[in-house]
Amino acid sequence: MAHMTTTMRAYRIDVEFFSGGDLFASDTISFHIEDGVDVWTAAFLAAEASTYFDLRIPDLSYSFSFVPSFPDDPDPTSPAGGLKPVCRDCGCDMLARDASAR
Repeated sequence: MAHMTTTMRAYRIDVEFFSGGDLFASDTISFHIEDGVDVWTAAFLAAEASTYFDLRIPDLSYSFSFVPSFPDDPDPTSPAGGLKPVCRDCGCDMLARDASAR
C-alpha cells in the first residue's frame, strides 16, 4: 500500500472590510492549504470566516492582500484585485453584473 504525503503551505492576508465604501474594520488572517488547492478561493473563504464579515452590514465588501509568510513561498498574483462584492439584498457573492460609476 502506497503512503501519500501532502505538503501544506501557510498564507496570511490583510483584509479590509467596507460598508458603502467606508472602511470599518481590518483583520490579519492566517490559513493553511494543501499544494494544488486554489489559494485565491482559500483566501476568499478565510476572509469570509472573519468575525467582521457580517451580511447584515449594509453594502458590505472587502479587499485583501497577501502577506508573505515564508520567503520561499510563491507570491500569488491577483486575478481581480482581491475585491469581492456581495449582493446588498441577500449577501450572495455570485453577481451577474457589477459596476462602479462617478
